[in-house]
Amino acid sequence: MHEIGTLSPTLLLISHALKVVVVFTATLLLVVWGYDTGAYLTGRWIGRRRLIDHISPSKTVEGLAGGLIAATLAAGLGAWLVGLEPWHPLLLGPLVGLAAQAGDLAESLVKRAAGRKAPISRNRSSLPR
Repeated sequence: MHEIGTLSPTLLLISHALKVVVVFTATLLLVVWGYDTGAYLTGRWIGRRRLIDHISPSKTVEGLAGGLIAATLAAGLGAWLVGLEPWHPLLLGPLVGLAAQAGDLAESLVKRAAGRKAPISRNRSSLPR
């Protein structure tokens, strides 16, 4: 009977820890989704200046800025849902957004090196001549 008495608090602690992990994971996914969506839409609407042309020519500086703003807003929503301090999204949004952008660029670089992405021609056309 003694084992059941010590097992209940342990299960309660594990249950609480799992809820925290799920909520923080959902918040992280929300921020990354916010960054990706904000960067894509902003880049499509007003993107003019290429970010890193030789790695991923469709990425723009304007898309990066829009993504960081969207990531910060998404982090604000996530922080409100989780109960974090109001200043946390100002740090978490841009950091997670920059990490998402770096991961995306690294993926593009690896794909190019592996030949999974077409080489970038001078006139941006992949049509045969």
